[in-house]
Amino acid sequence: MKKYIALAVGVAMCAGVAFAGTFHVPFVFDNEGMVTGGDGETWVKMKNTTTSAILITVHYYNPDGTQDDPTPNTVSIPGNSSYSYRPFAPDVEEPSDIGDKPAAPYVGTMQADFTGADSDMVGIIQYVVAGETTGYTGVGQ
Repeated sequence: MKKYIALAVGVAMCAGVAFAGTFHVPFVFDNEGMVTGGDGETWVKMKNTTTSAILITVHYYNPDGTQDDPTPNTVSIPGNSSYSYRPFAPDVEEPSDIGDKPAAPYVGTMQADFTGADSDMVGIIQYVVAGETTGYTGVGQ
């Protein structure tokens, strides 16, 4: 009987635990992009696969591994919705709720943290060079 009580308590404790999900972007770059006449840019496109809003916290990392977060660095994505933005340069055509990096050129990595399972957020990274999409990288489940 004691084993069943211990199992029931353990299951009840785990039911209230929130899991942390992470959306990794292994390579991002911006050389002032098409809007300002440069050579290349990165677009991050994220999809919330749940029915509830998910709060995303974005972190940027320089090539030497130092963290260099934008201000602000959070955005809420409603359930079953998508969010697209260009991380490293202001884009007047598609303003972002997430702060831009202050200057291009920039090369580094990005990480988006959220509460939930990794499968709650999927996405794609679009790389654009000289006005042409040169590649996509799928991220998430």
